[in-house]
Amino acid sequence: MSSGTKSTSTIVVAQPTMTKTKTILIVGAVVVGGALATYVVIKLMEALQLKDTREEKKEGKKTRELTTEESFDPTHARNKPSKVTISQQTAEQLAETIYMANGHVKAKLSGGNILGSLGGYLIDDDEDAVLGAVRQAGTTYNLSKVADVMYKKHKVGLLDFMTGFLEESYLSKVYDIVDNYKS
Repeated sequence: MSSGTKSTSTIVVAQPTMTKTKTILIVGAVVVGGALATYVVIKLMEALQLKDTREEKKEGKKTRELTTEESFDPTHARNKPSKVTISQQTAEQLAETIYMANGHVKAKLSGGNILGSLGGYLIDDDEDAVLGAVRQAGTTYNLSKVADVMYKKHKVGLLDFMTGFLEESYLSKVYDIVDNYKS
């Protein structure tokens, strides 16, 4: 070699190639690892009572259904009258408020009849009055007392009556109120 010439040499490093099989195995391991980690975290939360187990959720749903049914059952209050905390008069007022909320007169119209009116009066349902009455009842026993009054006076079950004219969104609000009762 002469002193003015530089020698260059290239080193070729072999890059490992990832095959399709290896890629699938890695992705599979990540997915399985994630699922396993999720399962372990859920079980840990259940053990620490930070999350309800499936059995507890099922039992809670059954209890909720029973509480809701009892609230609208006239015999619930009759079986334990000592649990009722509202007077007969208040129960009658609440029952009448709910009864009158179905198609109450909203306003007297001047002029002729229009759609939704009857003889010059605008007829409308007062869903908010129902929600207020259910909220005012305050307990499952008190609402059961209201259901008893409704049945005796109007010969209709309270829940049947409400489902006959309330929209689903308002029925859902009624159930939410009942679910939040303390007893």
